[in-house]
Amino acid sequence: MHYCDIYFITDNTYAKQFIRSLINILKELNIIDRSIGVSVGSAVNVCDNTMERYIEAAIDRCRCIVIVVDSEGRNPDEVRKTVIDEHVKSFITDLSRIRIVVAHPCLEAWLCRLMDLQSCESGTCRDVIHAIERIIEGKYDKKLLPELTMKWLSKRINPEKPSLNELPEQLRELLNTIINCSSQSS
Repeated sequence: MHYCDIYFITDNTYAKQFIRSLINILKELNIIDRSIGVSVGSAVNVCDNTMERYIEAAIDRCRCIVIVVDSEGRNPDEVRKTVIDEHVKSFITDLSRIRIVVAHPCLEAWLCRLMDLQSCESGTCRDVIHAIERIIEGKYDKKLLPELTMKWLSKRINPEKPSLNELPEQLRELLNTIINCSSQSS
């Protein structure tokens, strides 16, 4: 018996609200079914064994588990491999229900790309944040991530004819993962 369709594990406290806001927009735009049940766990560091416990707890009660982590400048493929090797492979052999989405170098890069800024590919989160601060004309605080992302996302998606093609690749990857998990859940 599944209690949720998609369970998110994040490595950032504000990613939790970011994910919830994103799901709400997808439901409002009828990109995913409004009945999809989503749960977002507490933030957990990618190096912490707690992640393994979250995955173990969710695997029996949720259809799809999406792990969203920052690369912190590391190669995204290496980060994915680390998460699988250290937190998943030891007790799950069928990885079809596990999705790992890596924000490179951090979630703020998705916002940066939504804003069409140039410093999004720099490899450091600090540079990305400085670019965002120039646009918002003030100090960026991580708690602004969900609000700012939704503001800029609404500028990029036409509610009359919603299309993910206008979005930056990494954000599109997350949205496609959510859509695929939600259709798997139907």
